[in-house]
Amino acid sequence: MQSKGVFLSTSPFLLVHYSTEFNSEFSSIFINQPPKITSLLGFFDDYAFGISHGAYAFSRENNHFVKKEEYLEKYKDIPVFVIGSGPSLDSDISFIQQNQDKAIIIPCGTAADSLFHTGIKPDFFANTERIPETCDVLDSIPDPLFFEDVTLICSEVCHPLVQNRFKKAVVFGIKTEPFFSYIQKMKEEILRNIQDISNMNPLAGNMGVSSAATLGFRKIYLFGMDNGIKIENTQIHSNFASLYKKRGAPEVSEFRYECEGNFGNKCKTNLRYLQAVSNIRNVIVSNATLDPNNPLSVHNCSDGALIPNTNSVHSQELKDEFSRLPIIRKKEICDYIYEVKCKPIHIDYEELESLLKKKEFFTVIDSVISDLSNMNKLNNRNDWLKALSEIGSSLNMELNPTEFFHKEMVAPSLQSMFILIINAMYLCKDFESCRNISQRFVNMSMDFLEECKDIFSHLPDYVMGDHRKYYADNKVGRDMPSISAPSMPPVRKLIRAEYKDPITKFARNDKIQKDT
Repeated sequence: MQSKGVFLSTSPFLLVHYSTEFNSEFSSIFINQPPKITSLLGFFDDYAFGISHGAYAFSRENNHFVKKEEYLEKYKDIPVFVIGSGPSLDSDISFIQQNQDKAIIIPCGTAADSLFHTGIKPDFFANTERIPETCDVLDSIPDPLFFEDVTLICSEVCHPLVQNRFKKAVVFGIKTEPFFSYIQKMKEEILRNIQDISNMNPLAGNMGVSSAATLGFRKIYLFGMDNGIKIENTQIHSNFASLYKKRGAPEVSEFRYECEGNFGNKCKTNLRYLQAVSNIRNVIVSNATLDPNNPLSVHNCSDGALIPNTNSVHSQELKDEFSRLPIIRKKEICDYIYEVKCKPIHIDYEELESLLKKKEFFTVIDSVISDLSNMNKLNNRNDWLKALSEIGSSLNMELNPTEFFHKEMVAPSLQSMFILIINAMYLCKDFESCRNISQRFVNMSMDFLEECKDIFSHLPDYVMGDHRKYYADNKVGRDMPSISAPSMPPVRKLIRAEYKDPITKFARNDKIQKDT
C-alpha cells in the first residue's frame, strides 16, 4: 500500500481458507484498517494552508518551539487534566473545580467555553485544527482577559489568527506534514532538536493528550473526552458549552457505529471519534516503550467510549487521592515549559519562500500529468492498474529532500482520485462500457494537478480564509477542460446566533474547595 498506492486497498476481497489465530487477527486488521486509512488521506489544499500557516509560525516572535532534549524531570508527576466538551464533563465539573489548583489544566477546543462558564481557569489551550473558525470558539468567551495568561499549545499549521490571540504559544512540528519534515532537513542546524508531535488528530482532545505526554507529563486525567455518547442519550456536548447551546454552532454526529463504553455501557460513535480513540491509545503505547520504569498513566473519567490502555475511573473515586496532593506552583511550571523546555526560532519569510523551489515543483507536476495523459492509449484494466501503480511508485521514490517534498504535496490527493478511477473501472463487466467515465476522472486528475501549480505559485501567502483574495470571480479555482470551477462556499462561522451571555467576566469557582 505504501509503495504502490493506498487506492489498491479500497475494494478488498478476503477469502479465509482455514481458521487460525493469526488468520483471524489479520482478517480483522485487513477489513477494518483500509477504510480508516483511506478516510484520513491528506489533501493538497490542507498542505498549502499548512505551509502558509507554518511560515507565519516560524516568523512570530512569541512562538517557542518544543525542544527534544529537555526533560520535565522535576514536574513529570504533576497531574494534568485534559478536558474535552463531551456531555459527561458536566458530572465531573465539581471535582475539577475542587482540584484546579492541584493539576495543570488543558481544555481542548470548545472545552474552554465550558470551563469559563464554570469558573475553572485553564493553564494551556490545546488546538489541533488549522481552520480560522477556532477563533469563534475563543469569541464565545465574552471576557477578553480570560486567555491573558493562558499559553496556546499547537503545531506550526495552527491558523495565524488563532496564534495571534495568545501572548505565548508552545509549538510542535508535524512530521506527517510535508512542510515541517522538509524544512527540518533544509534548516537542520536550527531545527534538528525541535520536537515533532504525532497522533494530534483528528480532534483537539488528541492534541491535549499527545502534547501533555510529549512534553513529559506522566499522570494524565481525561474529562469530557467522550468520543461518542451512550446509546440511550442524544446530548453531544456539555451543557456549559454556550457555543453549541446558545450560539447556534452545529452539532453534527452521524453516529453510525457502536463501541464499548468506558464504564461498561455501549456507545454510539463515528469514524472521527473512533480514530481519536485509536490515536490516544497510540500515544499511550508509544510512550510506554520510552521509559518502562516510568510509564505514562492515563485515567479516563469520561463516560463515553472505552479508550484501550487507559484506567477507567469515576472522578469521585479520586477524591481521597487528590485530597492528599499539594497545591502546585502553576506559573513556575508554565514558565519552565515556555522558557526552558521550548526555545524561540525565527526563519525569514523570504528564505522560506525560496526553499519551496517552485520551478522544481512545476517540473514534478508536469511529469505526473504526462504519465496520466498516456493512459488513454491503454485498452484493458490490467494496464490501467499497472499505470496507476507506477505513478504511485514514482511518487513514493525519494531522490532528494526537495523532490520528495514536492511529491508528498500531491500524492495523497492523487490517491483519492485514483480511488475514483479504480471504482469507475469496475462499474460494469465490460471495461469499454465504463471507460469513458474512468477517463473523465483521469482528465479531472490532470486538471487538478494544473491547479496545484497555480496554488503553489502563491505560497507561502495562502492563509486559509485570506486565500479568497486570489479568486475574484468567487469561484474555487478556474474553469478547466474537464470541469467547471464551483462557486466559492460562504464563509463558515460557528457562532450563528446572538446571545447575551450573563457572565461577562471570569469568576473563579472555588466555593467547593473552601467548603471542604
